[in-house]
Amino acid sequence: MTVTLNNILIVEDDFYIRDLYVRELERAKYMVRTADSVKQGLEEIKKQKPNLIMLDIMLPIRSGLELLEEVKKDKNLADIKIVILSNLGEDDIIKQGFAKGADGYLIKSSHTPKQVLVEIERYLTK
Repeated sequence: MTVTLNNILIVEDDFYIRDLYVRELERAKYMVRTADSVKQGLEEIKKQKPNLIMLDIMLPIRSGLELLEEVKKDKNLADIKIVILSNLGEDDIIKQGFAKGADGYLIKSSHTPKQVLVEIERYLTK
C-alpha cells in the first residue's frame, strides 16, 4: 500500500456534490479519488492509502459511520484523517462521528466548497 502526499478520497454517493468537491480539490493540486459506497470506499483505501477521507454519512446499503469505524479499528489505517462532510447536523450524530474516531465534522449546507477546502487543508497540516 503506497501513500501519496495530499491524496484525498471522497466517499459521497451524490454525483454532483462529489464532482463539485473533486473540481475544487484538483484545482488546489490535490490527488483526488472517489467512491460512492462504503464497499467501494474500502476498496479504494486498500488500493492506495489516502492522507484524508471526506466521508458522507448517508450512503447506500451501509452508513459512512460504518466505514469510519472499520478504518479506525485497522491499525494500518487508523492514522488516516477522516472528516465527515454531511448534512446531518444533529448533536447525537455528530457525537457518534467523533466517538468513532472522526477528526472533523463539517455540515455541507453550512460551508461553501472553498470553505471546505480551507478546513481540509487545516486537517492535513495537523
